[in-house]
This record gives sequence, structure tokens and C-alpha cells, in this order.
Amino acid sequence: MNSHRDYMLLTTVFVCGATVMAVEMSASRLLSPYFGDSQLVWANLIGLILIYLTVGYYLGGRLADRWPRDSLLYQLALWAGFAIGLIPFVSRPALCYSLSGFDTFSASIIIGSFLGIMLL
Repeated sequence: MNSHRDYMLLTTVFVCGATVMAVEMSASRLLSPYFGDSQLVWANLIGLILIYLTVGYYLGGRLADRWPRDSLLYQLALWAGFAIGLIPFVSRPALCYSLSGFDTFSASIIIGSFLGIMLL
């Protein structure tokens, strides 16, 4: 590997990791008006992000084995950034839908926040 390629890959990995953390922190603020800011909401948020990271690592590894080129990583990162950019526009309807389905249910905070995070 050459140094420019190494630099680009390391920078991409760093920025993507920082973005995941920023989205996680922002998601807690996004969920708090609907489900509060309790430990249950945080547990759902952290757990689901870990699941999403695991699935992404698995699928990304399979794609990298099938098509081993750097441009695929950069394209996926670009599409992920686009999807993250859509969150402010789809969050209100998704969270309202998730909240309305569990208004009378006693475990609404747990299941509603779980569903809200899954939809986002």
C-alpha cells in the first residue's frame, strides 16, 4: 500500500467512526421529546447501533471480498452520509408513528423507542 491510499483509508474510517458517534448522540436528543431520556431509551439506542454496526461490518466484509476496491468503500460512505442527511426529514413522521402505536401500552417507552430507532 502506498502512503496516500493509507491516509485516505484511515481518514475515511476515522470520519465514519466519528459520524456514528455523532449520530448516536444526536439520536438521543431526537428521541427525548417522544420517549424521554431514560436509561431504557439509551439502552435501546446503543444496542441497536451496535447491531447495525455488526450487520454493516458483516455485509461490508462480504462486499469487500467480492469486489476488493477502495472506491466501493467511498461510495458506501457517501450513500450512508446521504441517508444520515435524510434523518431530520423523516424523523418526525417515523417517531410520531412509533409513539402513536404504543400510547396505551405500558411498555411504550421501551418498545416505542426501539421501533423509532429501527425506523430511522
